Amino acid sequence: MIREERISFTWHERQRLSAVMRGVRDARQHRRLMAVWLIAQGQSPGETAGFLGYSHRWVNKCLARYLERRCPQDLAERPRAGRPRASVGLTAERLRDVVQSDPFLWGYASTTWTVPLLTTHLKEHLGCVLSKHTLRRRMREAGCAGSVPATCFQTKSPTGHQKKGDRPQTTADAGFGGPCNRG
Repeated sequence: MIREERISFTWHERQRLSAVMRGVRDARQHRRLMAVWLIAQGQSPGETAGFLGYSHRWVNKCLARYLERRCPQDLAERPRAGRPRASVGLTAERLRDVVQSDPFLWGYASTTWTVPLLTTHLKEHLGCVLSKHTLRRRMREAGCAGSVPATCFQTKSPTGHQKKGDRPQTTADAGFGGPCNRG
């Protein structure tokens, strides 16, 4: 626990905290900086906790982290372990090689890769089980995002209206100057 009567901030420290707070884009770091800045302006840790809606303990932890070196960058987000990547064997280079190859040469009845076909290929031939969403993200990271369409049938058939039993819309049907349309 930090003793409140011993905490003092110089004018330069308050100015530095204020300047760093204006430039920070990370919300978590901004909240930590705000807590320290409010204490630097003269509020107690208890008042700061109530104002920000956090616990007294959280405010004290932020303050202690800042006071170790009196450096605002110490309040930045620290790296976290996170979830491990699925299919670590699929490197960006390997993915680019597969995307640049012809699926017809792999025995598929297609000359272009689609995301579902590429997902199936990676699962069967490389043992990489990826969702379509993950594959698209990995392709963006590898720099080959625009080279694979989402599906084979992206555009509507020009004769689709005939297949549905409809007739094509004419200008008279659309309301442009037909004999019954006065307008």
